[in-house]
Amino acid sequence: MKQQEPLRAEEVRKLAEKTGKTAKQITDNLNQIMTNTDNTKNNIQISGNKVTSNLSLADRTNAAFKEVHQKFIHLKGNISKYDSLTKDISHSSKTISESINEFSAVIEQASSSLEELSSTVNVQTEHHEHLFQAVTHANKSMEELVKLQEK
Repeated sequence: MKQQEPLRAEEVRKLAEKTGKTAKQITDNLNQIMTNTDNTKNNIQISGNKVTSNLSLADRTNAAFKEVHQKFIHLKGNISKYDSLTKDISHSSKTISESINEFSAVIEQASSSLEELSSTVNVQTEHHEHLFQAVTHANKSMEELVKLQEK
């Protein structure tokens, strides 16, 4: 039986060695799993921070777009007001132009009337001069008649 004992001791030693190697491998695997778990945890935390940051950025972007939208609505209102004012000014300009044209026509008529009046005054002046000359001539003739009668 002595031969079996060394054989058994050898098997126990090999088994202990194998068990030690397996335990070391299990420990190494567990350490690797724990390292990987820590790395994964850190990566998840970094990703979570990035998602939180992106959500915050998305909220700010959304607020900026809302502000831009409000500015566009305000600008559209201003453009509508200016369009209305421009139409009013255009209408007023047309009315003023029509009034100026009418006033110009009145001035032309008045000018024409003044020209006719001036022509009539000139004719009247000529008639008065002829009449004055006729009266002067008649007066001279009368004076000559009176002188002739006195003689």
